[in-house]
Amino acid sequence: QQQQQQQQQRSARGEPRAANINGMGMEEALRKAAPAVAKAGVGSGRVWKDECAFTFQSPESADDGLYVNLVTRQAFSLEMVELDHERTDGKVYLCVKWTREEEDPDNAKRAKLEESEPTKLAIGVDGGFSAPDQIGGRGQLVKEYGLAVWPDMDYVVPYPLPPGTLKEPLPAAIVEAADAVIAADDASEQLEVKAWDAAEEPRPVSKFANGLEQVANGVRISPDPKTWFCADSGMTENLWLNLSTGYIGSGRRNWDGSGGTGAALRHFEETGRKYPLCVKLGTITPEGTADVYSYDPSEDCMVEDPKLAEHLAHFGIEIGNLKKTEKTMLEMDIALNKSLTLSAVLEGNEKLEACYGPECVGLYNLGNSCYCNSVLQVLFSLDPFQQRFLWGKRRNAERRKAYLTAPSEPQADIETQLYKFAAALSDPDGVGLKPAKSAEDEEGGAAVLAVPPKMLKDALGAGHPDFSGREQQDALEYMRYVLDKLGRIDHSATSSNALPGQWLAFNMEERVECCQSGQVKYKKALTNALSLNVPLDRKLNDEFLKARTEAAAKGRQEQVELPVVSFDACLAATLGTSEQVDNFYSSATKRRGQAVVTTKMATFPRYLVVQLKRYIVGDDWVPQKLECRVPVPRSFDLGKFRGTGLQAGETELPEGDEPAAAAGGAGASESIEPDAELLVQLVSMGFNENGCKKALIAVQNAGAEQAMQWVLEHMEDPDFAEPPAPGAGASGAGAAGAGAADPEAVSMLCSMGFEQDAAQLALKECNGNLERAADWLFSHAAELPSLLEAANQGGGGTGGTGGSRASRADEIMAENDAEAGEYFLRGFISHIGRTTTGGHYLCHVNKSQDLAHKDKDHWVIFNDRKVAHSKNPPFEHGFVYVFERADLHR
Repeated sequence: QQQQQQQQQRSARGEPRAANINGMGMEEALRKAAPAVAKAGVGSGRVWKDECAFTFQSPESADDGLYVNLVTRQAFSLEMVELDHERTDGKVYLCVKWTREEEDPDNAKRAKLEESEPTKLAIGVDGGFSAPDQIGGRGQLVKEYGLAVWPDMDYVVPYPLPPGTLKEPLPAAIVEAADAVIAADDASEQLEVKAWDAAEEPRPVSKFANGLEQVANGVRISPDPKTWFCADSGMTENLWLNLSTGYIGSGRRNWDGSGGTGAALRHFEETGRKYPLCVKLGTITPEGTADVYSYDPSEDCMVEDPKLAEHLAHFGIEIGNLKKTEKTMLEMDIALNKSLTLSAVLEGNEKLEACYGPECVGLYNLGNSCYCNSVLQVLFSLDPFQQRFLWGKRRNAERRKAYLTAPSEPQADIETQLYKFAAALSDPDGVGLKPAKSAEDEEGGAAVLAVPPKMLKDALGAGHPDFSGREQQDALEYMRYVLDKLGRIDHSATSSNALPGQWLAFNMEERVECCQSGQVKYKKALTNALSLNVPLDRKLNDEFLKARTEAAAKGRQEQVELPVVSFDACLAATLGTSEQVDNFYSSATKRRGQAVVTTKMATFPRYLVVQLKRYIVGDDWVPQKLECRVPVPRSFDLGKFRGTGLQAGETELPEGDEPAAAAGGAGASESIEPDAELLVQLVSMGFNENGCKKALIAVQNAGAEQAMQWVLEHMEDPDFAEPPAPGAGASGAGAAGAGAADPEAVSMLCSMGFEQDAAQLALKECNGNLERAADWLFSHAAELPSLLEAANQGGGGTGGTGGSRASRADEIMAENDAEAGEYFLRGFISHIGRTTTGGHYLCHVNKSQDLAHKDKDHWVIFNDRKVAHSKNPPFEHGFVYVFERADLHR
């Protein structure tokens, strides 16, 4: 009776169940299992104990806790232990159960208020932007443990064992294994990139500080801030004092248009780059702290100047008499990042009704993972993704088979985690998920049904410098990256069993007309997103920004009306519009001249991703957001933008590339040196000098605009800031050389299911032409292994074989194409903020199975863990839209 009472008390507290046994069967089972546990060792492999490998159950959410296999050190919910036993022959499991002690209500309310406002420029930490959701309730977490032996998982004895539970002590191997699991950090924590806090980043001591040259020019600086102004523009804010010359100039412009004119940096360039250190006036405190910046390319960052007081005294400034009057750079960045327009995207003041259940499961924010959550929600609203990854209850048997054959570490396997993700979203009850109140949720609000896609995000982002971390990223870039990764997990795609990403791929047609000869050339480019220009008049955008700034100063920010650009205008500005290009080499006349380029759609894919290019580079080379509304229709027709190919009466330009001599002679590209004037212009915009040099080399000094475009496309390259290779020409500075395949082209082919080495070989065989490379891969599928082996051994490629085969690329592209280009909107991702790598992402999805009838629409908003019925979807504020071809609904 005493044991029964103790068991009831433990159950009431949510602790692991303890068997009402004398220990005889358990004792023998543990003794027999001990050798296998001892053989595995306590230091082998990672420990996965905080989440079930095949469900999103945690030790807190699962009624029975999780069971950690003491051999593989992997956790499973009780329903999945049998499956793990089949996979691994596991016998002994450590039961892990978490409960929370009740928290004082006053403390909880106080903590809620403290979390409401960002106070530091930080990512994923308290007081920062996009701090991760707190998963689970509030209160002190209490962790309890027990031991169970297969198949009697109902019999759990507490661990460590109470005296007298067993006649003999536990085998040493099991004690060591259990203690090691309890002491170890979960593998997901070991993988996690450290949260970033700008205030905690140490600034390096400038190498110029100790021996800084200070010019004896008699300059004296008044301690009165009212007398400070920029020597170039007369500005009185954001002023930087050169610590060598005493020159006061304004700083560089911020990404939102505020800031200075870059006079301080220009002074550094105009004085021969001899005087790199500047201090921001108004940030100097009597304690000697201040914002000091080094413009020297070897540092080019905020630095520390240990002799700041001495350097200021040279200009008659007594540091002890100064007061801080200006915001530091960190404080300015916080203010800029807080200026987000939320109301329109979040549907204004509408009281939205929560809706949780199958297909309406939220995703917890893991710390700036809103871009990831939005992309995954939209992609899994599409039928190809649901079919490929076993969506719904009826696919349980197939899913179980997939789990049985999963790799030894399913937590890190993309395919396994996608099956798990699809099961949770489509059948949450079937995998044991229940609505629960989160510590983040308002009192009286609906219980949240959400999962943390930690394992999936880590598996997808493994090895990627951006997507493996916790900084905000561009949603479209991530979508393309995910399609690429999905393509790599399957390598046997056919037209009847294509990868999900293949139904998003399409060809663009580019018609080039030579103005010298009148002859034409048609090219096709394979892509998976249609990027539309937003033809908003720059002057109109500047006027709006100015009006909004003035209104904000008066507390009337929302009263400023956004300009409107029609969706048809965006289509017309991108498709079917002719653009004149210079320096075009004509294979007909063998000379350079002008050409007219027209872009249209070559195919109409089943699923069309459309991006509105709201983020551009302004006339002053500062990246900015086009502030406007683009009312995107629920349906539209691309028929008039269909490409036609070579027409009767048109003469095709002969094949042939520009000979080396016409390009400037052999070795001409090797002698390119960056234009000094253009380099100064680019560096003054705040970009790394070495990267700017590479850009100018790559575009052969064609102009600042072309170089800027190269910079924006390559500034995230790992070697962007490294010096150009000696003698680097256009191919050596980022363009695809003779021996290097274009990474974007390789990624596109991999998203279609090909291995990376095969994609690289195909591009080499087809001179970098993406469409021909796809055709080549399908037509040489049978002999690919031998061709790759020959290439790896230094042999050639196809040697001219295989040309008679039917093109598999054409077959798949043809099945993905249709004559009519009418589309219905399935979902869209919105972005709040000034740059795509900051701010916040959320998405809206139409859950209707019949998009052809508007009256059946069911729009749902997914804002990380929060899911609700959408009353007024903000179609005009989207960033990335996903459409379905109309014939799929007829």
